[in-house]
Amino acid sequence: MSILNIQRYPQASDPSLKAWNAADELMIHVSREYELDNIIIIHDLFGYLSCQLNDHQPQTVITFASQQNAVQKNAEHNHLMNIKQQMLLDDLDTAKCALLKIPKSLDLFRLYLSILSRSIDKNGTLFCGFMTRNFTNGWIKIAEEYFSEINQSKAHKKARIMILKGPKLKVENLVQEYNDENSQLWKQYLGVFSAGRIDYASQFLMDNIILPEGKFVAVDVGSGNGVLGKFIHNNAPEAEVHLTDDNLLAVRSCEMNVFGSNVKHHFSRNLDFLSDGPCDLVVSNPPFHFEYEINMDVAFQIFEDAFRVLKKGGDLWVVANNNLPYKPELLKHFHKCEVFAQNNKFIIYRCRKLN
Repeated sequence: MSILNIQRYPQASDPSLKAWNAADELMIHVSREYELDNIIIIHDLFGYLSCQLNDHQPQTVITFASQQNAVQKNAEHNHLMNIKQQMLLDDLDTAKCALLKIPKSLDLFRLYLSILSRSIDKNGTLFCGFMTRNFTNGWIKIAEEYFSEINQSKAHKKARIMILKGPKLKVENLVQEYNDENSQLWKQYLGVFSAGRIDYASQFLMDNIILPEGKFVAVDVGSGNGVLGKFIHNNAPEAEVHLTDDNLLAVRSCEMNVFGSNVKHHFSRNLDFLSDGPCDLVVSNPPFHFEYEINMDVAFQIFEDAFRVLKKGGDLWVVANNNLPYKPELLKHFHKCEVFAQNNKFIIYRCRKLN
């Protein structure tokens, strides 16, 4: 295996967190026994697999804007040829082999298998890497829907590989639909947060938030399927509303749910698409998990970015679980930060930019 320097981008605040684990290493080891000249790599969040197999010119499937950035930076840092990046939902070239780091989300795993079962040669092989502590029988049940032959490797460093062969031709609708309590139809791709209902935290924020008056510029950060952005658009139709998410599936879901001449969608890992100070309002129900990690780095970056893009007098509204230590971090940027509402599970912070 090549000795490469693969980093997390952005760097994690916890220095013990690495850009790969034993499951990635095992996939590289096991897959080298197969034909790798025609290969797909999926859910490679920091580019470890893509960089290690760069000589085989893999198709690296991009699901997240942060992933796209990490793959590119690690390739450049290790002086590798440009890695062929394919956007999730785009057509893939047929491959004889694929490597998949199994995601935490069962719905996202289903979406990946649906795509790969149509993209792998009938005699091809899919290697699905995972840590044994995360194993669930749900993976097997889903895999059986898309592949006829399912085996597992021996464990190595507490990691295993699920080896799938014989792709089945199954017609799959990757978009879910549901109606909320107001009979509003929502559409979203498998693997997008809060499938089947409006999540309680976002609903709590919508029940309490005070929107600016008149025309204003608003940003929904980590927009998911667009619940908060649509609420703002419906209640302030003259507002310019930006919806942004790191997850391409979320962005494509937003586009199905929130639209208008003053609605803009962004596939982005941060708020770099906005200049300093144009916004009156930023809202967010930020994530505090990264796969199996409890990780608040993304939320903390949202707070910093929100301060930059807000104009003087603008507000950041954040809803979060009660136990998350967000207020000290918010106070690093906002001198005025109040608990606006709270129930037995969630808390809403209203933070104003004073200068």
